[in-house]
Amino acid sequence: MIVICTGGGGIPVLRKPDGSLIGVEAVIDKHAARAPLAADIGADALLLLTDVNAVYQDSGTNAATPLDRLTPDETCA
Repeated sequence: MIVICTGGGGIPVLRKPDGSLIGVEAVIDKHAARAPLAADIGADALLLLTDVNAVYQDSGTNAATPLDRLTPDETCA
């Protein structure tokens, strides 16, 4: 078994033509990074583990709905 993780945080930067780095305003979305990583490495499964009471569709909006079950064919934006 190989465990590979992606995470948010860090300081997003751009490399300038002279090779130096400059910080930029950006958000590193760990959720958006996981699926492409899993696909790139040919993962058999993608597990999103959390210590909150539920994973929510439309999180942070008035339409937020807890998801207690998803099938591989379902997606959550």
